Amino acid sequence: MNGGHSDALRTLRMGAGISIVEGIAGLVAVALAIIGLANVAPWVLASVAAIALGAAFVFESGAMAARFSALESEAQEESVSWLKWSTAGAEFLMGFAGIALGILALLGIDPAALVPVAIIVYGTALMVDSGIRMRLRKLETKHLDWRSFAFAAPQVFVGLGSITLSILALVGVAPLDLILVGLLSVGTAVLITGSLVTGRSISLYRRSE
Repeated sequence: MNGGHSDALRTLRMGAGISIVEGIAGLVAVALAIIGLANVAPWVLASVAAIALGAAFVFESGAMAARFSALESEAQEESVSWLKWSTAGAEFLMGFAGIALGILALLGIDPAALVPVAIIVYGTALMVDSGIRMRLRKLETKHLDWRSFAFAAPQVFVGLGSITLSILALVGVAPLDLILVGLLSVGTAVLITGSLVTGRSISLYRRSE
């Protein structure tokens, strides 16, 4: 087994592990949003859920970087490098921004405004992520098929939906309920994405052995 192939396997394994953590963070956000909808400390739980989702996107940026690194090591193509850093970097920054907003909201600094803004950031991240995943799919399989679009489309719709809910919350339309539903939607999308990416990374790892 050559060095490049060994590096590719190692990065795929690392990416699968990171995606598992991402899925767990999404599950935590879903659970907190549901409890918040039951009117149990809703603003506190909404803020913590926003922090969990930010962490999920930070982990996701690592998983993306690992998959791009695997492609770079396997094909020995440095042209993949700029894609790795630009796409993973964008997701990392959006995740970090959401964490910061969630922490400020948890400290009591206008959570009714900061949590919806965090959800808008996450909705944008989901739409960006859908494009990144299609690009990854094309690099890995050399073509795009219906499965690529079927995987990306729900993320776009959830992203647009969560942004819409957050804007309505910001203008005062049932803010708490819409914020929690927005967090629930994004958390579900992150949970599903983490699970699918874990499966994809494991599948690529087994094929590459």
